[in-house]
Amino acid sequence: MAAPSGAWQQQLAGMLGINLTPQVNQYFNAWAQAEGGGATNNPFNTTMPGYGATGNYNSIGVKNYADPTQGLKATAATLMNGKYGNIMNALKQGNNARQMALALANSPWGTGALVLKVLGGGGQLGQGAPTPPQAPAQGPQQPSLPSITKTMWDPLGPKGANLRKVFALSAPQSNLGAMANLGGTAAKIANMQKQAGDIPLPQPIMMPHVSAGNQPVAFQGMHGVQNDPQEAKAATVVKQYLGTPYVWGGAKPGGFDCSGLVQYCYSKVGIGGVPRTTYEQWDQGTPVSKKGLRPGDAVFFTGSDPKNGKPGHEGMYIGNGKFIEAPHTGGVVQVSSLAGRKDYVGARRF
Repeated sequence: MAAPSGAWQQQLAGMLGINLTPQVNQYFNAWAQAEGGGATNNPFNTTMPGYGATGNYNSIGVKNYADPTQGLKATAATLMNGKYGNIMNALKQGNNARQMALALANSPWGTGALVLKVLGGGGQLGQGAPTPPQAPAQGPQQPSLPSITKTMWDPLGPKGANLRKVFALSAPQSNLGAMANLGGTAAKIANMQKQAGDIPLPQPIMMPHVSAGNQPVAFQGMHGVQNDPQEAKAATVVKQYLGTPYVWGGAKPGGFDCSGLVQYCYSKVGIGGVPRTTYEQWDQGTPVSKKGLRPGDAVFFTGSDPKNGKPGHEGMYIGNGKFIEAPHTGGVVQVSSLAGRKDYVGARRF
């Protein structure tokens, strides 16, 4: 079982130096349930060595502990190792189980989305109290990215004799910040608008409308940024399988292992030829820098079974420093964070 028998929640709270409020107790129980319940005397699936560990429970190093108290000491030592300050702060406040789960989700531990599901009310990261219904917007809706009108003219007259260019933006001033990556800073664009304000313009030459919609926009030739719509779709598809049980060798919705999940989601959006194992995917994908990660990229970690210098674990990047993985036996497909992951080794694109 995952948790030691008896009042383990009170014992762990004492080791952490916090009060076992009803909300902390609720959170501990939800966390233990989300971790799957397989490792012995290890409620939160820590990988901390020592403390009477009797060996690995699974391939990524989750430990079994012979003694319940030693397992809790290992758990407490992990939480107080300096990497989980946000979790400890939420526990010390002790008044909101969902906020504690959100802190977990935003930490390297990364199981918080599942804890939120156990607590009820959905498992989306960043989800707090329900948002009250909004009144229908009046008038036309703004596009998710402003449209662009590129106007060129030759003001051979009282205003000057040089050919000039102005980007006239159809979006309100408040949206200028969103335009910083479309050819210059917002301040420069605003200055160009100001300079052009008193120059009479002929009928502009309209360039194609640019709209983000529900998918990333491919801006060809702008800072070299290009997005593959198939990759973006794969990052959307993988979210459908959150909560699916980990199954070693699994490559179908009934159960996935780490590489099976990535391969399956690629196949669902038409990205074929992706090999089955983590080692093969590492060899055949195109290397991507950490700074260049895009939703849909495969991210790789050392794992517990690297082979010939190749990583033994992987997931799919979904943006904002998060990825989705099928973690280990006893776990389920979950959202995790790249932050603090010292075992990260690289990424590949297909």
